[in-house]
Amino acid sequence: MTRRDWRAVLAVCALLTASLAAVPAGAVHDTGRQLTVQVHESGAATVTFERSYNLSVPAERDRFDRLANNTTALRERRAAFGQQLRAAAANGTDRTPREMRIENVTVATRTVNGTGVVEFRARWVALAGIYGSQVVVNEPFGTSFDPNGTLVVRGPEGYVREQMSPPPDRALKNSGFWGEGTDLEGFSARFVDPDATTTGEESTPPQPSGFGRLVGASGLALLPALLVLLGAKRRDLLGGDRGGDGSGNDGSGSRDGDG
Repeated sequence: MTRRDWRAVLAVCALLTASLAAVPAGAVHDTGRQLTVQVHESGAATVTFERSYNLSVPAERDRFDRLANNTTALRERRAAFGQQLRAAAANGTDRTPREMRIENVTVATRTVNGTGVVEFRARWVALAGIYGSQVVVNEPFGTSFDPNGTLVVRGPEGYVREQMSPPPDRALKNSGFWGEGTDLEGFSARFVDPDATTTGEESTPPQPSGFGRLVGASGLALLPALLVLLGAKRRDLLGGDRGGDGSGNDGSGSRDGDG
C-alpha cells in the first residue's frame, strides 16, 4: 500500500471517529418511555410500562437514583399508573362487550447495560376480544388511551400478526411497534392462531354503537308487531283474490311493494 493510500485510510478513520463522537448519547442507549402489551390466548394481557434513564448522563443518573431509592415516590407512581389503567379499562368496558379490569399493579427498578429502568406492570383482564382463532386488541387504544410513549403489542405465544391499523412503524411475525406520538384513532391489532382449523370466512364481528345499537334493539322489540302486520296484510290480499273478478286487483302491485 502506498503512502497516499495510507493517508486516505487515516482520513476515513478520522471521519468515522468524528461522526461517532457526534452521535447523541440517547441514540446509543435505548432510553425513553415504552408501553408493552403482551396479549394472552385468554384475552387478558400483561401490560408493562418502562421509563428508561441513560446512566452515562449525570442528570439522568441522578433522577434515576433519586427515584429508585425513594419507596414513597415509587408507591405514588405505582398508584398513579394503576389509576390511569383503571380509567382506560372502564372506557374499554363501555365501548366493548367485555368487562375489563386491572389487577396486580407492581413497580420495580433495575439497571442493565448502562441504562436504569423503572418498570410498572399490571394484568389487564379481557383487554382483547376472542373470535374463534383470532385475538383482537382495539379499545381503549382506538379512542382514548394514550400510551405516553412508544407502543408495542405482542400476540399470544404461537400466534401470528395479521391485520393492524394504523400500520405499525415496525412489525415482526407476532408484534407491532408504534412510535411515540402516533395517532392511534381506530386502533386495531389482530393475531391469528395458524394451527387452528377455520373456514377461511371467519372475521371480527362489528361492534355496533350509538344509533346502530338502538336500531338493533328496536328491531327486536318491534318484530312481533311486524309479523302481525304482515299476516294481516297477507289475509287482505288473499281475500281480495277470492272476492274479486281479476280486473284491477290481481295483486301484482302489492307483490312489487312487498319486494
